[in-house]
Amino acid sequence: MLHRKKPILKRRKHHVDVPAITPGAAATVVPASPLNSPLNTTMMGYGPNGSDQVALNDISEIAAFSQKWPVVWIDIDGLGNVELAQSLATLYGLDRLVLEDIFDTGHLPKLEEYDNYLFMILKNGLFDEVFQTEQISMILMEKVVITFQERPGDSFNQVRKRIRSATGRICKFGSDYLAYAIIDAVIESYYPIMEIIKKRLDALEDNFLTSSGSEVIGQIHAIKNDLLFLHSAIWPVHNITIALAHDDLPVITTATSHFLRDCQDQAKRVTELSEFYRMIAGDLIATYLAYSDSNANQVMKLLTMVTTIFIPLSFIVGLYGMNFDRSASPYNMPELGWRYGYPIVLLSMLAIACAIMYMFKRKGWFKTRT
Repeated sequence: MLHRKKPILKRRKHHVDVPAITPGAAATVVPASPLNSPLNTTMMGYGPNGSDQVALNDISEIAAFSQKWPVVWIDIDGLGNVELAQSLATLYGLDRLVLEDIFDTGHLPKLEEYDNYLFMILKNGLFDEVFQTEQISMILMEKVVITFQERPGDSFNQVRKRIRSATGRICKFGSDYLAYAIIDAVIESYYPIMEIIKKRLDALEDNFLTSSGSEVIGQIHAIKNDLLFLHSAIWPVHNITIALAHDDLPVITTATSHFLRDCQDQAKRVTELSEFYRMIAGDLIATYLAYSDSNANQVMKLLTMVTTIFIPLSFIVGLYGMNFDRSASPYNMPELGWRYGYPIVLLSMLAIACAIMYMFKRKGWFKTRT
């Protein structure tokens, strides 16, 4: 996995601007950011008798190197060198539209079949504060695999280790098996991300009842956005594996098709996990909103009980607060002349309040939830 500086947290843009292209005109290749200039451009050749990896300094070195090894893997680490990509396109007869898609880092994953090669775009999963993707463009030929990694840093170090150590079947199979190993590594990059998202959801589920509303809703919304972005990156890979495993493609052997079906299952599992976690995030939001409504109802219930108790008391206080002149008539509030009128009124108000509270208790309104 690449080690990068933490990015500035900002709203991720899920849609890319579509460039204006005149119908019939040649597609233009727009170079990527200079920060993505290739740090390493390597050739790795291997077969049953061993392997070798060298730096690619000149395109003319490819022909001699390819004659030594049954399978050659050319890896361009970064998208800053347009001239190198154009030279490779000329050498292997790549379509101009392929070059355009390689440098369009906002392109969705896809698979395209040409006369003598397959072109694939994959999205490698990365997680650094937020979910991100790295575009992997791969060209699969009969004996050659060319990969373009969007960002500097080797995302396929484990695949190289397997080739150097001749572990497993990779050195016994052809270039199609190498393509399978790269696709498998891309799919496996999503499992640690799914584990991180799962832990974040578990932590929110444990603590969200004691956290502030805006903080909880914001965190859950961010996770849902990550899962939606993840789903858009992995679901096309699932379709690519289906096409590679089941379509009759000349560069894919029957033996490799069997392993690609396993990739298909893995991609489907990641897709289902993303949907499952997105459903959990939605349920957490619904639960939190229900909890907030319940809290509001408890407050309203308390205010209603207090109001209900004081309404009759306020009536009595208001009644005896009227300014009638008792000397004008013996019927003008005779209680004002009683010796114990004030204590009697207070005791009456207390009795009314206790009676109302007793009624509330009988109805179970004083019970609190945990």
